[in-house]
Amino acid sequence: MIGGPFMESVFEEIISLVSGNCRKDISVYDEDFLHRTIEKRLLSLSLKSSDEYLEYIKGNQLETSLISDSLSVSYSEFFRNPVVFSLLEQHILPELASRKSLHDGIRVWSAGCAAGQEAYSLAILLNELDEVQQGRISYRIFATDVSGSILEMARRGSFDGSTVQNVKLKHIDRYFSLEGESYTIADSIKSHVCFSLHNLLDDNSIYPPDSIYGSFDIVFCSNVLIYFREAVRKTIIDRLRRSLSAGGLLILGEAERAFVINDESIRPYTPITAIFRKSGRR
Repeated sequence: MIGGPFMESVFEEIISLVSGNCRKDISVYDEDFLHRTIEKRLLSLSLKSSDEYLEYIKGNQLETSLISDSLSVSYSEFFRNPVVFSLLEQHILPELASRKSLHDGIRVWSAGCAAGQEAYSLAILLNELDEVQQGRISYRIFATDVSGSILEMARRGSFDGSTVQNVKLKHIDRYFSLEGESYTIADSIKSHVCFSLHNLLDDNSIYPPDSIYGSFDIVFCSNVLIYFREAVRKTIIDRLRRSLSAGGLLILGEAERAFVINDESIRPYTPITAIFRKSGRR
């Protein structure tokens, strides 16, 4: 760490300054994550200690905004976890569709959706399944993030070649159009995804307002929890669980499996993934 470990008092003052200037409580984030983020800013500014950095940010609105923005991790990939998406394609979605009607459609929430790769991946699989079932299922995917700018990118649905490298060629040929050097997702897929702003820590809303109600069959919240403190993680997990229908599935990142493994209200779907099924209780 630059200049040795942060003194607790200096670290707390930095957190307080950033939170106050940006009107956003960044103390909810994991302490190690906050330390790493601040260290990167020290390096970029060629400062030698946290005390120097504290003096630098006092009255520097731009720098505190940069810290706040750095904490909003917006990264995802198409079909990011091959095992999870294989289970979805081969088992989970067909089984779910067998229990649904056109009126009682499949409801999915992609929380912390970044630029929409996860939501669009699910929409592609559901579109393929709907064709196999000859149009006998309906589905809606609600995708949320805290960043308005990243959501605008998601709505445009244009991605560079490196972003779609995990997408099967048959899916690229069918669901993407090449425009210059960008691959743009088809309108037929976009129409099933609703992007909206939502903060997982919003006390006034457990689930996306655009969804009207919860009762989701699947909630994706992959590689989001790892950035928060333990107490905050527990709050988010509780809200995600409450948004699920009885028997609904919560899908986390592999590194987040330990956060819920002992939660009796949601049980592992399989021992090899971070997919968990909600019990029959609300």
